[in-house]
Amino acid sequence: MTGMSRILVIFGMGLVVGWFLYPVINEPLSQTASTVVTPPSESAPPTPSVATTEQGNSDGEASDNEPESQSTVELLSLPQQILIGDYHQAVSDCLTEIQYQEKELCRQQILETLTLIDSKSVRKVLEIWLEQVPQDMEIGFHLAKVLHSDGESEQAIRVLHGLEAHRQEVSSDTNRPREEVERIAKIAMTELVAQKDARRLLRLSLLLIGLDPDNAAWRYKLAKLQNDLKQYANAINTMGQIFDDPDYGEPAEALYENAIRQIDLSQFEGIALLPVGSSAAIVAMLNEEHAVRLLVDPRASFTSVKPAVLAQHGLSVDADETVSVTTANGPIQSAVVVLDALSAGGQAVRNIEIAAPPLEDIDADGLLGINFLENFRFIIDRNQGLLLLSPR
Repeated sequence: MTGMSRILVIFGMGLVVGWFLYPVINEPLSQTASTVVTPPSESAPPTPSVATTEQGNSDGEASDNEPESQSTVELLSLPQQILIGDYHQAVSDCLTEIQYQEKELCRQQILETLTLIDSKSVRKVLEIWLEQVPQDMEIGFHLAKVLHSDGESEQAIRVLHGLEAHRQEVSSDTNRPREEVERIAKIAMTELVAQKDARRLLRLSLLLIGLDPDNAAWRYKLAKLQNDLKQYANAINTMGQIFDDPDYGEPAEALYENAIRQIDLSQFEGIALLPVGSSAAIVAMLNEEHAVRLLVDPRASFTSVKPAVLAQHGLSVDADETVSVTTANGPIQSAVVVLDALSAGGQAVRNIEIAAPPLEDIDADGLLGINFLENFRFIIDRNQGLLLLSPR
C-alpha cells in the first residue's frame, strides 16, 4: 500500500471514531458552558436550611414534625441568646412579645436558663429585666438572693427596698420585701460583727436608716454602734424620735445618758428646739432681719423656705435657676434664692443658697437642711430640747 493510501485509510478511521464519540464529548461540554454563562439570580430566594422546618420539605409539603407556630421555633433560641451573652436582646424580645406570644413562658425559660451561666451573668440578666419591670417581685427576690450569696448584702437590700416602693402595684404578699430586708440585714450584721468589720457594719446600718428612717429597731442598733465607735454626737442624732418608742425608748435613754457625758458641751451653742407635731423646729434669721421657723431635717439636701414666706419678706427667687432638692418625700426641682446670711442663734452661714419649693404639707416656714448643718458639728438633743452647734 502506497503512502497516500495509508493516509487516506487513517483519515477515514478518524472520521468514523469521531462520529461515534461526538455525542459523548459534546453533552458535558454544553452543560459546563451553560453553568458558567448563566449566573444564579440575585433575587432568587435562599435555599431553606434543614432547621427551618416551618417552610415545609423540598417537595413543598408540610413536614410531619413541623412546630405549630413560629413562636415555638423562636422560643428555642432564647437559651442561645443568653448563653452567647445577648442579654439585652433576650429580655427585650421577651418583654415586648416580638418573638413570644406567652410572656410568662419566656420569663420562666429565662429563669431556667440562668442555671447554665455564671453568677455575674445571672446578675446582669436580672438587672436588665428589673430595670424595665421594677415591680416584678419574683425577679427582684431572685436578684437579691444572688447578690446576698455574692456577699453584696447592701445592694441586695437596695433591690428589696425598690420592690417595697412598688408593692402596692402587685397582688402578692406585700410584707415580703420588708421581711426579706430584715432577714438579709440580720444575717449580714451577724457576719460583720463576727468579722469585727466596724466600717462595713456602720455603712450597712446607715443604709438601713436611710431607706427606712422611722424604723426604731434600726435606729437603736445604729446609735449603739456609733456609741461603741465613740461617735457620740452622731449616736444622739440617730436616736432622734425613738425616746417615746414603747420598745426602744428606755434603752435609748440609757444610751443617750452615756453619749452626752462624753461630749464637751462647752464647745457648743444651744438653740431651742420647738416641737412641731412629731418634728422639731428652730427660729432662724434670713439676712439677719427676717425671722422664720424651720423644721430641722438633716435628710433635706437644701435649706428650703416656702415661696410665699420669701415674698412676704421681699426676697425674690431666680426662676431660671433650679436645684434638685431631696426631702423626706423624695427629690423635687425648685427655684433658688441666694441669701447674704442664714443664722441660728449666734451661728451664721454666708452666701447660702435657699430653695423655694412648695411645702404645703409642713406646719412651718421651711426646712433647715444639710447645706446649713454641714458647716457645724451639730447635735439634735431632743432630750434637752436643743440644737447644739459648734463651728467646724
